[in-house]
Amino acid sequence: MTTVASPSRQTGNTTGRLPAGSRLVIGRAAVVAPAPAGAPSLPRDAPVAASRLVVPSVVLLLLGSSQVSAGRLGRLVELDEGQVAFFLNVVQYAPAALLAAWALHSRRSSAVLAPWMVLGGVLAVSATWSLAPLDSLQAGLLTALTGLVAARAAQLSTRSWLVASTSALALVVVASLYADLVLTDNRYDPVVGLFDTRNELARHCAFTLVVAVGCAVAARGRAARVIAVVGIVSSGWGLWISESATALIAVVVAAAAATLPTVVRRTSLALRVVLVAWLGPLAGAVAVTQTPAVLALLGRDASLTGRTQIWALAFDALAGRPALGYGADAFWTSSYGDRLRLTFGDSAIHAHNAWIDLVLALGVLGGSVVTVLLVVLVVRGLGRGAPLRGALTHLLVAVLALQLSYSLSESALVRPMFGLTIVTLVLLIQHGNGRRRA
Repeated sequence: MTTVASPSRQTGNTTGRLPAGSRLVIGRAAVVAPAPAGAPSLPRDAPVAASRLVVPSVVLLLLGSSQVSAGRLGRLVELDEGQVAFFLNVVQYAPAALLAAWALHSRRSSAVLAPWMVLGGVLAVSATWSLAPLDSLQAGLLTALTGLVAARAAQLSTRSWLVASTSALALVVVASLYADLVLTDNRYDPVVGLFDTRNELARHCAFTLVVAVGCAVAARGRAARVIAVVGIVSSGWGLWISESATALIAVVVAAAAATLPTVVRRTSLALRVVLVAWLGPLAGAVAVTQTPAVLALLGRDASLTGRTQIWALAFDALAGRPALGYGADAFWTSSYGDRLRLTFGDSAIHAHNAWIDLVLALGVLGGSVVTVLLVVLVVRGLGRGAPLRGALTHLLVAVLALQLSYSLSESALVRPMFGLTIVTLVLLIQHGNGRRRA
């Protein structure tokens, strides 16, 4: 922007008018000359856009600290586990609270965000009948906070958001691979990285791989491409050495789902109906008749490594409170969860199925309400803005498929302040607002 004292002193200006975008200073006041019709105008929120540069760094902290194990990270940096846990909580929630306040102050809302905020309210209300009221209230408040953080982060361009997210996720993967070289003793599985189990490491790597591929497609500039390549290579290697069949299946499902927008756009309705009519029963027949062979191929037994037994006992417990459940985040910390852990050990920290955990927390009634809210969230995100085209749509469908496939064997559907949840919300909000560029 050019600052001038008088229009007549501008070289070549004999009209007595200020050039477009120049500023006339009169005392302490400044008058900006409007751009002529048809000329590109300067962004009105240039200071706000500059201040948003802090968002990727805050998101980096949120994503990088929301899943790692305090014990593992404490051993890596040679600090007490309690100190590391306190540091992670401060890093995770303090910037989130600031971003939430920022989002409320901006008064920018999205129809995609509304169902998520109602979801937080439902979880908080469950404190009235919960076995652990404070835990349920905290789950509801953190869910609403997650939505507000996503609303602010969604104001970044899709490209900036992908670069920031890939940087955050890849940093944890690289640190995990390094931790495996340092923290190798008989007490820990050598492929868990900074996580408690190899399944958690694999889930993080699978998610990083999907987001990094999206970043590679959208990348502009050498730095963004390097970040994408580091994310793809490190997460691919981590996914391979973790040997998690669940994660590999989720990646395959996400990759297949990413092609669906193209299939829908390029095929007629009649052909899609025929494909579903043929492939649906075929897939069902294979699942019923070839289940043992498929499980053997994936290295699983008929109980899915004990999951079906946990599911059966969880349904037995649900019979005690079928309508409203035990409250959000309450069942597995109660005496019911303690009894299950006496049988199954530390693996019974959740139901290993997001939908079963949902009805355990909120019952059939609350679970139905939450399911409707999630469907509305996805439908608004996919249907209100850009049509089924562009890289953003493919990435969003892939992330949703990854989320859905994991919900069948792990409890990662609705987790406040969780990297997968935040990125999914941001992509839904961006798509719902019609951002077609990736």
